[in-house]
Amino acid sequence: MLVRDANPKGDIINSGYYRLTGCVEIARFLRRVHSTVIRNGNELESVVYEHSQIKEKKKNFKSSVEETIPRSKCLVVGYKIPKEISHLESGIALDIVLLTDEEIFICELKDGQNFDTKKSAGEVEKLLKAEIFFAAEDTRNRRITLKIILWNCPDVKGSSFKDKRGVPMLVSGRDFSKKIGVDFDEVVKKRSLDQKENRKYIIEKMEEVGAADKRRESEAIL
Repeated sequence: MLVRDANPKGDIINSGYYRLTGCVEIARFLRRVHSTVIRNGNELESVVYEHSQIKEKKKNFKSSVEETIPRSKCLVVGYKIPKEISHLESGIALDIVLLTDEEIFICELKDGQNFDTKKSAGEVEKLLKAEIFFAAEDTRNRRITLKIILWNCPDVKGSSFKDKRGVPMLVSGRDFSKKIGVDFDEVVKKRSLDQKENRKYIIEKMEEVGAADKRRESEAIL
């Protein structure tokens, strides 16, 4: 993902970045960087789907009355359980569900490795709700395993996950990639291709922002 392609919406003057810096140019630049970081995390799901060697794959599967859970062995990236099926007000949206003959892996895929208390608790609660749904709906009565995949975390013991219930669910991207038939190093290599261009763009924008700020200070003195 390229920072230069980001175009987040909203009034920059009312943004937290403007309140932090008091400078439109800096605020706009920081928001573009933040937007790209978020998009990069979302892109990871698609890259994993693209690189998985599992024969049967589904993308953006939505449970229905006719088919709540795929019966066959497959990898599902983007699994939506709507509220009318889940009987929950907001439904459930899962990043990855891996179905095997004996087991169902319900997974959340995260690019980072550190989560505050509120965010980690939300991830755990969602997985627990999904576990209840799958246990009730799976006609094959398969084992259910909950996983939180920290893709870029080399050792999950070093991660900061504030909700203790989720700690046993943590797995590194490298370890989980073996289960879904993904070449971890190849994915990392592909995702790093934009780094050089992003560094160049960020340095250029920082220099532009710095020059503009100096001009404003000079004009204010005059």
